[in-house]
Amino acid sequence: MNSPEYRKLQKQNQTLNTQLHRIQQQLADLQARVPGATLLTPPPAVEIPSAAEEAPAEDLVGAAPALPSATRYGPVQETPFVEERKIVDSPLPQLALMLTVNPRNPDQATFTLNPQVDQARLIGDGLTRLQKFFDYDPPLGGRISSVAAIKPGRLQRHDSGWQVVERARLAIS
Repeated sequence: MNSPEYRKLQKQNQTLNTQLHRIQQQLADLQARVPGATLLTPPPAVEIPSAAEEAPAEDLVGAAPALPSATRYGPVQETPFVEERKIVDSPLPQLALMLTVNPRNPDQATFTLNPQVDQARLIGDGLTRLQKFFDYDPPLGGRISSVAAIKPGRLQRHDSGWQVVERARLAIS
């Protein structure tokens, strides 16, 4: 129990608990300052055994609650790559992509069409920019009235952003 690896894990655990406590305090302060605002309540605190209880490191692995998936929004670009600096937390209508990061593997994400995207703008641009991110069949009549997501695609994190691994699927009518 006193191996260097155990002590290292124990110190990391203490650091994470301190950070969690600080974030919970910040959330409580924000809730107190903004009356009537609906903020997410923090998950219940997870009791992790202290060093005195000598819990094996294996017991600590399952103690953390599942993290919620993080949904973010970004633009389509000329290449099948989204730069991290261009991704935001708000579903702005000019951003065509909605990315959902896998909480168990933060280097992977799924993506689909942003439900808040400006359809007129998307259609007006001719959909050509979407080709690097989405598979779709052009409408037979040539006139496009709507674009809808059918199947999500997959992304892989790289140095400065996200690379398309599998394109998403759209229905165009």
